[in-house]
Amino acid sequence: MKETKNELSKRSQRLIREALIELLKEKSYKNITIKDIVQRAELARKTFYLNYESKEEVISHHIALLYEKQLNDFNDDIDPINYIMDTYLRIWNENIDLIILLKNQELSGLLRILEKEIENVGHKMHCKAFMNLSEVSHFYASSYYAGAMLSILDKWVDTGMKENIETIREVFFELMRFRLPTSSI
Repeated sequence: MKETKNELSKRSQRLIREALIELLKEKSYKNITIKDIVQRAELARKTFYLNYESKEEVISHHIALLYEKQLNDFNDDIDPINYIMDTYLRIWNENIDLIILLKNQELSGLLRILEKEIENVGHKMHCKAFMNLSEVSHFYASSYYAGAMLSILDKWVDTGMKENIETIREVFFELMRFRLPTSSI
């Protein structure tokens, strides 16, 4: 995705994102063409390619924007793991229809952008939560947390979201505190 400060380009990107999300509600992702997207957005095909390279990039950008809006409030007084988990639970809760739509379209892999966002937040936080880790473990920490969060999200959606969001938060933190007996490792 091409970064822009141009208001017209931002508007075009928004229209493209909205058009693709609307189309996902109507038909299979595989059957949605760039032509369908630009027709729905009432834009020229060239405008699509000036802003995006693919449909995947459109969805990834949409998801990144959801995270970006929520993650800018971090300050050094906040516990990083609580902040990350609370932020993502809020995003999931506010966008559950989108998450279900992506899962139903077999596009939940695009939620992996969460890993990159956790890494970005971790750097903003000076990785306080990861200070006692070895350099190698520190390198993999964002993948570990993202994988755990996404697996919990996946299971929660698959089982019909019976638990409320606060219960899911408690599950995550209980599992984070769980340690295998040393004889098992």
